[in-house]
Amino acid sequence: MLIVRDSAGVRQDWIAGPVRLRLDDRSMGVYTIAQLNNLVQRFYPGFQLGTLTRQTGVYVVPRFRSAAPNNDPMPNGQYWLPTSNATYLTFEFPSAAASTAGATIEIISDEVIVLSDIDSVLEGI
Repeated sequence: MLIVRDSAGVRQDWIAGPVRLRLDDRSMGVYTIAQLNNLVQRFYPGFQLGTLTRQTGVYVVPRFRSAAPNNDPMPNGQYWLPTSNATYLTFEFPSAAASTAGATIEIISDEVIVLSDIDSVLEGI
């Protein structure tokens, strides 16, 4: 999750895209903001149903497991778990925050720990 704020601490939609995401030595993809929003809508049923809306300045990259196991469009999420808990997570993107004095971008992530072998059917989902 990325949270972008101006110098007054107010969240702003300043990430323009494309967003390049890397985890360890793997490219997780290059996404436009519209594609990221589409992933969020497919991953979290509340966005599909209209009960949730994206907050200004908050950008979510869905994690591996869906919160709802029966979420038909995307039951397993993104290709994240083949790694260790010593991960190197990189986001690259153009942003108006880079040229704005006092602006901040906060990155919030889960610690990724593989608890058992990963079923080969999940590789590359």
